[in-house]
Amino acid sequence: MELKANDYYRIECQSSLSATELFSLSVLYAPFLSPLAGKLYYFLISEANHMATPLKHERICSILNESIIHIEQARGQLEELLLMKTFYRVQDETEYYIYQMKMPLLPSEFLKHDVFGRMYAQFVGLQQYEVTKQMCIHPDERKEHYDEITKPFQNRFLSNWDQQKEHEFQNLRPQNKDNGSFDLPISFDYDLFLKDLSYLAVPASARTSQSLKVIGELATIYGIEPKRMGILVSRSMNLKDKTLDEQRLRAKCRNEKSAYVNPNLPKTKYDVAPVQFLQQIQNGVPVTASDTRLLEDLVRTMKLSPSVVNVLVEYVLKTYDMKLTRSVTEKIAATWVRLNINSVEDALTLIQSQTIKKQPSSHKKEIIPDWYNQTQKEESVSNEKQKEDYLAKIRKKEGNS
Repeated sequence: MELKANDYYRIECQSSLSATELFSLSVLYAPFLSPLAGKLYYFLISEANHMATPLKHERICSILNESIIHIEQARGQLEELLLMKTFYRVQDETEYYIYQMKMPLLPSEFLKHDVFGRMYAQFVGLQQYEVTKQMCIHPDERKEHYDEITKPFQNRFLSNWDQQKEHEFQNLRPQNKDNGSFDLPISFDYDLFLKDLSYLAVPASARTSQSLKVIGELATIYGIEPKRMGILVSRSMNLKDKTLDEQRLRAKCRNEKSAYVNPNLPKTKYDVAPVQFLQQIQNGVPVTASDTRLLEDLVRTMKLSPSVVNVLVEYVLKTYDMKLTRSVTEKIAATWVRLNINSVEDALTLIQSQTIKKQPSSHKKEIIPDWYNQTQKEESVSNEKQKEDYLAKIRKKEGNS
């Protein structure tokens, strides 16, 4: 069907663009969108929450100063990139369209996408792909009577993709998480960390996914704010091969005396960096090197979340006279790992159940039979028979209970 200026349209959009989604649209989708397609998307997204009734397409033509033919072509581009869906209906010789707007993929999702990621690498080149990747390390109308007429995606962008480009792309592509792997729930602001970080101090070769993961983990464990972490990272570089020296960075993090509180964490006493939590228990006295290594091992090796580690530390100190012995702590941590303790609530529930089990049980009053107090002089065959009868009665009673 041919789109006409007097056809009516209505827009559906369930959310507004976030800063991260705006980045995706402006940096990742931009190479594949014509200027008009970009303008049309912004227009439809912006107008969606202000429409009271369906409007004619002549409004879009007038505001964007484009013909209806060009508007339809631009709409097709948005549909191909999955940025919108179109539904069509004819009623009383009047044609109606519903434009269902979709949010852009988040940067990490776009670059991992089997098609979009390769398209981007093909279009901008692998060098710019790498630069962009480092920057990224953030009631509807019923349609029973409509037919979806969204233009299908056509994979013409990858016509020149070859094995060499595929090999180079796989080396740069962000890796998906393995099903059996553990990832620390990092609450680190990578955007702030990378914002003012010079490529001279920390080149692109040192900003790999693995290095960034280690940086986020150490910042979470030791409570180091993003800008300070940038300084520590720049001082932990291998100057020869321009890579991050992880051991040097760990040593610097252990020597930090940070009082930084992450504003993105819930405000409970357990939602702080483990080193800071132990330091609070010690009335502000710095944590020893051996204890910091223990805390790091509990998170990075035992795979416990920082908040659960804090519950564990508190439990061990209260139970063992304020002693944080490595062997004892690791044994308890191993038990928690086997029990799949993943949250503060799970840890506290387990501790409570163990506390109840350790409470001494109330002793029942022992029943002393009559024959017990009789003197040996009074014992006779008849008394022995009475004793046996009594015991039999007791056993029967216990068996029925």
